[in-house]
Amino acid sequence: MTAFASRALVLAVLAGTFALGACKKDAVNERNATPGEVASRVAESGARPQPGRWESTLKLEAIDMPGMPPEAKAMMQKSMGTARTLVTCLSPEGAARPAADFFNQGKSGCTYDAFKMADGHLDATMTCKQGPEAMKITLSGSYGADAYEVHTHSTVSMPDGKAMTQSMTMTSRRTGDCKGDELNAKKS
Repeated sequence: MTAFASRALVLAVLAGTFALGACKKDAVNERNATPGEVASRVAESGARPQPGRWESTLKLEAIDMPGMPPEAKAMMQKSMGTARTLVTCLSPEGAARPAADFFNQGKSGCTYDAFKMADGHLDATMTCKQGPEAMKITLSGSYGADAYEVHTHSTVSMPDGKAMTQSMTMTSRRTGDCKGDELNAKKS
């Protein structure tokens, strides 16, 4: 996967992450919107994730890269089904304005073709372009105040006309108060 594709996929997954950790008050339904615009709508909706310690698990479910060397393909196949866990601390300030700053970093050429969040469900489609590469990402999942699950599927169109596909699932749950050893923990 190219650096562009990796950054775009992380942006999409995290976008879903911050939206999904929220309690629904008003629905968000955007089309042809930037990541910053989606973040603003999520913040305006009154949806708020619970501050605290969040543990997220990411599991690669499928990957296909035409022309991939056999050794690399074997290594990718070996990593499928293996979960990676990330622990973060969401501050009360961060919960009050769900990731607007993060979404606005989107200098990656990404646009949400559609973003719908309502009644405990999220469905979104994002297109990212950088030079000759294009990536289409779909997100779908369910959420509650303290937990969520999002499935992603991405297709990267390479300059040589081939396409790489990848599917993964991210689950997350709030596990209590921040302990200070999380990735983005700040000392008060």
